[in-house]
Amino acid sequence: MAQKRSFLLYFDNYPIIQGLSNEQRGLLLTALFHYAIAAIQPVGKTIEQVIETFPAMSDETKMACRFMCANIERDTQRWLSRQQGCARKKEEQGSGALSSEGKHRQVEEVERMRRDMAKWRVVE
Repeated sequence: MAQKRSFLLYFDNYPIIQGLSNEQRGLLLTALFHYAIAAIQPVGKTIEQVIETFPAMSDETKMACRFMCANIERDTQRWLSRQQGCARKKEEQGSGALSSEGKHRQVEEVERMRRDMAKWRVVE
């Protein structure tokens, strides 16, 4: 499985952190990195465990951290699912056998291509 090398910060989070002091923003960013790294571990820290390691965080910063860590958690789960899907696909290709879902997707793709080609014939 590939190594996860990033996490996202969303523009819609900016209003949440805009009112924080520079010190609190620094604590928040550091906590987000800690959580993002922990989120990919088999037994990682929870959001609350990460927040506890930053006692200087204000209540506002803790709330922002909870919201933003929830986004990181969602994105990480989505990334892990994609990685597992890619690994399954490679296994299927290596064995030469497609699952029934894979065969169904192939049939759908061929049908879509046929419809597209039929449209092109009508236009010409």
